[in-house]
Amino acid sequence: GRAFFGKPISLWFWALTAACAIIPDADVATRWLGAERGSMFSHRGFTHSIAFALIFGALAAFVAAKAIKPE
Repeated sequence: GRAFFGKPISLWFWALTAACAIIPDADVATRWLGAERGSMFSHRGFTHSIAFALIFGALAAFVAAKAIKPE
């Protein structure tokens, strides 16, 4: 962040960035909850779809707008 913006970036930014990278693969935990392999709720199901990317992207943008204040 410092290389691009010339100043340190908020910890909220880095936490949100990490969450956006991790959330699609968090669906692997559904196997422990009994999701059948190949179902919409198993790994590479709904969380790997364009619809999920749009929904989660909009949510992340909303959280970023509220939590990350420009300096």
